[in-house]
Amino acid sequence: FEETYRLVARGTSTMTDDEKKLLEAKINEANLTLLSSETSDLENTRSLIEFSLSVPRYQQETGYYCGPATVKEILQYYNGSSLTQRQYASALGTTTLGTDMPNITSVLNNNLSANISPYSYDDTWTSFTEWSTRVKHAIDTGHPVVVDINSSVVSSLPYSSSTGHYLAIIGYWYNPPFSSLAYVK
Repeated sequence: FEETYRLVARGTSTMTDDEKKLLEAKINEANLTLLSSETSDLENTRSLIEFSLSVPRYQQETGYYCGPATVKEILQYYNGSSLTQRQYASALGTTTLGTDMPNITSVLNNNLSANISPYSYDDTWTSFTEWSTRVKHAIDTGHPVVVDINSSVVSSLPYSSSTGHYLAIIGYWYNPPFSSLAYVK
């Protein structure tokens, strides 16, 4: 699991006043419903905690536009508007072979509204617990996380025959008293 995920996350761990206001607004908009029938066992757990940002989802327009679709989702969330997937594909240098991760970071940062901390590439975590703590912190502070997963091991994805797939993590579930994530979405 650890080797199949890379993440792009905010570069700072403290929140500005503007970020606190954004988080408060996003908490008020949070979608608190379970999204998958695969979680039926979790639905019976009364102490399950779920948090979700109101990031819009866009179906990727081609089998290799997962990067452009993910960038569009995140920029729509932050800016309230976004370009087309085709325009982001051009900016990202996306080809039929896909998109390079560093390009996602630079396109996000070049198109973020003012007062948003920059995204940075991070693959320095050493355990699932560390990874999940970083993801949870990002979501808790109102920031979706871009991950590059080995989609050949995730059968529920429509493009599961590829070895890589970008997506935005926009929420999580966990079951207190355990603080590590049970699921991300």
